[in-house]
Parts: sequence; C-alpha cells; structure tokens
Amino acid sequence: MSGKTRVDNSEYENRVFEVTKMILSGYSKRAFLIQHISNTTNWNVCNRQIDNYIKDAKELIKESFSKDDLELEKSMALNRLEGLYTMNLKIQDYNQCRSLIMDRAKLLGILSERLTLEGGLEIKNKQDYSNYSTEDLEKLAEITKKYEPKDK
Repeated sequence: MSGKTRVDNSEYENRVFEVTKMILSGYSKRAFLIQHISNTTNWNVCNRQIDNYIKDAKELIKESFSKDDLELEKSMALNRLEGLYTMNLKIQDYNQCRSLIMDRAKLLGILSERLTLEGGLEIKNKQDYSNYSTEDLEKLAEITKKYEPKDK
C-alpha cells in the first residue's frame, strides 16, 4: 500500500471536519481541494480517499441546515437586499437598484423569462431593466414584496 495507513474513526472525522472547513472557506473545486490537502497536510492519502472526505464533508454541510435555518437565511437575505436597495435608491444608483431587484426576484423564485405583473408592468427580458423608469423599478420592488414568504 505504498506507506498509506488506515486511520481510526476519530482521525477520519477530524479530516472530514478539516475538509468541511476548507469547503466553507471557499475551496469548492475538487482539483484545488486535492492540491491544497496534498500540499498542506501530512495525511499521505490518494485522491480517491480525498474524494471520500469531500463527499462526507458535503453531506455534513447539508445535514447542518434545517428547513427553519434556510427560511431564516432567506429572510435575512431579503432584509439585507431591501436595505441595500434603499441605500442605492437614495444615492440614485439605479443600475445597482436594478441588480438588487433581480436578486430579490431570484431569491423569491418569481423570476421567469417573461413576467406580466399587476399594474401593467411587463418584463420581457430577465436581465435588462435599462429602459424602465425609476417609478417602474419602485413599482416592481413593491410588487415583489407581496410574494415574500410570510413569517410563521
């Protein structure tokens, strides 16, 4: 086995935890994780074993969030977007307002190729709001608020 030894469960869990931290820190690509682990640890493992660590780390990440946690995160993100929208509207950065409206619509799951909303505002392209007035953008922001999930 070319010098590779089997680790006990405790060490395996420690390694999975380390890989989990790497993934949560932004090291999400397999090739980069393999290179990083090979260069920064003395684990002396093959790529297949690193794949096992990655798989278990991703499973650990999935299990760490409940549905309530995800709803809380969604609510926090919506509130942050609302605050950013308000700040950008005050400084008349309409391009950023447009971008924030799109982010909000994506988060709420109401973005489609073509939307016809209340008040007669029609959106034909999900990325181009350059022809819309400030009034229309504000109307769209108000309409998207109606589709937010209600707190339980």
